[in-house]
This record gives sequence, structure tokens and C-alpha cells, in this order.
Amino acid sequence: MTHDPQLTEFVAPVVLMARDFLPRDSLELGVLHGFCLDAAKDHAPHMLRFLASVDSLETLASALGQLPRIIVAADCKGASWQFVREQEQIGREAGSPD
Repeated sequence: MTHDPQLTEFVAPVVLMARDFLPRDSLELGVLHGFCLDAAKDHAPHMLRFLASVDSLETLASALGQLPRIIVAADCKGASWQFVREQEQIGREAGSPD
């Protein structure tokens, strides 16, 4: 997978918004992709062409993988992603199980 630091910087606040406002613990990659497309329309129109491309899902999964403090892959294929909530992060940092 390709890692694009610019995409990671763009994706992080989108993931934080989704985590903070949605009651769900996890989301499918396609749903996260849709949130990114919506955010790009308003805040990063220069990313719209890329996000509409076939390659964007793989690159988005790579960008999400760079954000383990806020989201982690929920399956080995990267099709589903689980939010890291504050309590989970505190437990990980302390070395205790979730």
C-alpha cells in the first residue's frame, strides 16, 4: 500500500469527527471513504479527483493505518475499522488489556 502523508493529515480530523459524533464503535472502509469525499468537497477540493479514483480506497486504508491512536483495522483485509476511544488508549499506554 502507498502512504501519502498529506492524505493522512486530511483523514485524521475526518476520523476524529466520525468517532466523536457516531455511536458506532467501528465503520466500514467505504463509509469512511464517503465521509472523506464529503469533507473534501468543503475543505479540500484539490483531493476530490484522487478520492474519486479506484486507487483511493487502498491509499485511504494505508492512511488509516498511520492513525493507531484514533482508529485500527478491525479485520485483516482493512475493510472494517474500529475507533480507539480515550479509555482504550489509556489502557494501551498503561500496558493493561482493553
